[in-house]
Amino acid sequence: MNISNETILEFRELTKRYPGTTALQNVSVSIKKGEVFGLVGENGAGKSTLLNILSGAVQETSGEIFIEGRKLTGTPFDRRKEGISMVYQGLGLALHLTGEENILLGNEITNHIGVINRKKQLENANKLMRSVGIEIDLKVPVLSLSADERQLAAIIRAISLNAKIIALDEPTSSLSKGEVEKLFKIINDLSKKGITFIFISHHLEEIFQISDRVAVLKDGELQGIRKTEEMTPHSLTEMMVGSKIIKKYDTKFANKKSTHSDKILMEVKNITKKGEFYDISFKVFEGDILCFAGLMGSGRTTLIKAIFGADTFDAGEIIFNGKKVKIFSPRNAIKHGIAYLPEDRLNEGILKTMSVGENITIENLEKVSTRSGVINRSDNKKIQKAFIEEFSIKTTGTNQPMTALSGGNQQKSLFARLVNTDCDFLLLNEPSRGVDVLVKEEMHELMKKFVTEKPDRAIIMVSSELPEVVSTSSRVIVMRKGFIAATLTGDDIEEGKIIKKMI
Repeated sequence: MNISNETILEFRELTKRYPGTTALQNVSVSIKKGEVFGLVGENGAGKSTLLNILSGAVQETSGEIFIEGRKLTGTPFDRRKEGISMVYQGLGLALHLTGEENILLGNEITNHIGVINRKKQLENANKLMRSVGIEIDLKVPVLSLSADERQLAAIIRAISLNAKIIALDEPTSSLSKGEVEKLFKIINDLSKKGITFIFISHHLEEIFQISDRVAVLKDGELQGIRKTEEMTPHSLTEMMVGSKIIKKYDTKFANKKSTHSDKILMEVKNITKKGEFYDISFKVFEGDILCFAGLMGSGRTTLIKAIFGADTFDAGEIIFNGKKVKIFSPRNAIKHGIAYLPEDRLNEGILKTMSVGENITIENLEKVSTRSGVINRSDNKKIQKAFIEEFSIKTTGTNQPMTALSGGNQQKSLFARLVNTDCDFLLLNEPSRGVDVLVKEEMHELMKKFVTEKPDRAIIMVSSELPEVVSTSSRVIVMRKGFIAATLTGDDIEEGKIIKKMI
C-alpha cells in the first residue's frame, strides 16, 4: 500500500490503572495516514483499553493522544467529530432499531421541521452499503439479523461517518471467509484514499494479509512495532506470549480416537425448518465432538438453536438417550441435560450486571439451595472458586464484574457455566470466537477433556474456523444452503476437503 509519511495519530506514554491492576503502562505509538496498523496481543493485553481511551469512553490515568498534531480531548461525541470511528467487538448497535437507523444514528436525514425522511434515509443507507459491496436487509431490526450481518452493519456505520481513522476490534469474528475478503477489499480501497485503520485480530493470518505494520501488547506494555513483511507467524507469536510455550496439536482428535463408541446419545431424524434447513438427519455417539461446518447462511446456527429449543422446526424428530423428546425451550433443554454456548458472547452469553462467580453458577443454583430455596452462599462460593481455578480464569476474585474480564476469560467462564449445569450434552456455537491463541487451545483441551473423562457425554460444535474444525472434531458434517453436503471422518477431515464441500 502507498502510505503517507505524515503522522495522523500519536499515543504518548499512555497509562491506565484500575484498582489492583494496570491495563496500560507507558504505551507510545505513532500511526501514519493511510496505514493499516495491526494491533495484537493475548486477551487482557490492553488492546481494547487502548481503543476505549482513543474513543473517549475511558479516561487515561496519564499520557496524551494527538491527532494531526492536535491534542485530543473531549467526549466520545467530540472524538467522532475529530474523525475517529470505532467498531467494537460488542458492536454497540441499537438492536431494536433497523440497520438503516443504526447506520445513520446521529446523522439522520430530516426535513425543515426535523421529521426524519425515512424514504431518503433508506436510499442513502442502501447506496452507502452497495458502494462498498455489501448486501444486507437494512429495513429490519438489527436484533433479527445474524451475528455476521450485524458485524457488517456496524462496519457500514463506521464508514458512513466520513472518518479519518477507523478502529476495528475483531471485525472478522462473525464473518465468513467470503465476507472477510469483502471487508479487506473495503479496507484496502479506503486506505488508498488516506483513511487510517487500526486493526485488532486474534487471527494472525489476517494480520499478515491486511496490515502494513504491527504492534504487540503484552500485560499492558508495548513489546515492539515491526513492519509486517519483516515478521513471521512464529516471531510474532513469540512477541505476544513471551516465555510461554504454545503447544502444537499435530494429531487430530479424530485420529486420536480410533473409533467412536457404538452408543448413540442423540439421533436427529429429518428435521426441517422452511427457509433455513431441510431434511437433516445425523447421529451423535458417546465421546463425539461432532462439528457442523459451512458458509454464512448454510443453516448451521439455526439448526443448533432448534435442537436447543431456542428456535423452532417444522418437521422431524429428536431422539435423546433412546427416547423421543420435544424440546420447547432452553430451560426445558437443560432439564433434559442439554446446554448451549451462544455465538454472541456479549449480547447472548454473559450477564453483564453480575460478577464472574454469579455468571458461572447462575444456571444451577438448585445445587446449592435448600428445599425452601435458600441459597447456601458458602457452598456457592466454593463452586465458583473451584471452576475459576480449574478453568484458569484470570480474575481478581469471584466478585469481579464479568464485564471487567478479557474476552477469553469471559468465554472460559461461560464454558464453566455449562459444565456446572451438570449437562452431559453440550451445543457449542463458535466456542473460540474472539479469543487469543492460548485461550483457544485451552478451550479445545477443555472440550476434549469434557467428552473423554466421563461416559455418556458428547458435544455438537458449530465453527467457522477450519483449523479448529480439523484439530478438535471427531466427525464433521458440512452444510450448504440448508442441506447436508457431506459427512467427513478420519483423514478426510482436512481444510481443503471441507472447503470444497462448503462451496
